[in-house]
Amino acid sequence: MFNTKVNRYCASLPSEIQAKVEHLRHLLLNTAPHCEETFKYAVPFYSCFGAFAYINYSKSKLLVGFVEGINLPDINNRLSAQHNKKIRHFVFENFDKNELDEFKCFIFLAAEFNMKKKLVAF
Repeated sequence: MFNTKVNRYCASLPSEIQAKVEHLRHLLLNTAPHCEETFKYAVPFYSCFGAFAYINYSKSKLLVGFVEGINLPDINNRLSAQHNKKIRHFVFENFDKNELDEFKCFIFLAAEFNMKKKLVAF
């Protein structure tokens, strides 16, 4: 279930971030159906019927990038665009229950988008 390279990545993070990243890993793997964890582009990367999401921590920001984020409804203006036209980031600010519930909604929406895209391809 867990990728050993991702385990090493998590161990290299500041201790106050490690538990948060572990929690996000569990949410992604347990919320999105058939979600698989790999290590790509130097970050934990997740596939769910295709490229799905990744976790990144840099410059004191913890975020999850949704690969097809441009195609997701932006509930409460939580998704931000950075350098890529398609990817949208959910940046964690409080890591409280409300924020994690919002994040789970985006996991469902992104998984649903990928499943529908895969079905249309057949």
